[in-house]
Amino acid sequence: MTGFRPGFDRQLLQAIPDLRAYAQSLCRDAALADDIVQDALLNAWRNRACLREPDRIKPWLLAILRNAFLVHIRRTKPEVEDVDGSFAASLVSQPEQPAAAELSDVRRALAKLPFREREAIALVCIDRLSYEEASEVCGCPAGTIKSRVNRARAHLLAILKEGTGASCDIQPAANAKRRKSSNASRAVHSDTGQSLSRGRPSRVPSPMRRIAASSG
Repeated sequence: MTGFRPGFDRQLLQAIPDLRAYAQSLCRDAALADDIVQDALLNAWRNRACLREPDRIKPWLLAILRNAFLVHIRRTKPEVEDVDGSFAASLVSQPEQPAAAELSDVRRALAKLPFREREAIALVCIDRLSYEEASEVCGCPAGTIKSRVNRARAHLLAILKEGTGASCDIQPAANAKRRKSSNASRAVHSDTGQSLSRGRPSRVPSPMRRIAASSG
């Protein structure tokens, strides 16, 4: 069969959680997000022969999903906001469930981010792509992705400080992988290595701490 790739179907199944998380960062409608994931999986299967680098299947799949989303919004409206916190809700599909109050804080914070910032931080900090991989998905320079993530981090910092009175630093997961820490409350450093947190460890809602210090 033309385009046959051993194990490709297994790779698609393994990618579904990441695809759903990214789709929910783009859509306010969970049902629509699932439809977009299904369209992306079908398109990926039909075009599997186009995958030149099997070890880079994740950014390839996310780019297909993004294109499926863009096809939808061209027929509706130019931008979809996460008004009901569907993206934030995707963060709780982890072993550690946050308290209801903390989850509410996270949803409010993420819902306030501009769409492109939320998309960038979803790719880099949730789906754990590098800046270069995220730039392939979004079709823009890696420097643009980095700027969007930095702006999203700054906005989340301001929102959380305003809402909790706590100090925190939001860092892409790809950079957090470079350091190991046995202390979960330790302040997270920025890309330049300069800490934005001083004094006592910050009290950040546990899902947001995953964005700040996810280490894969």
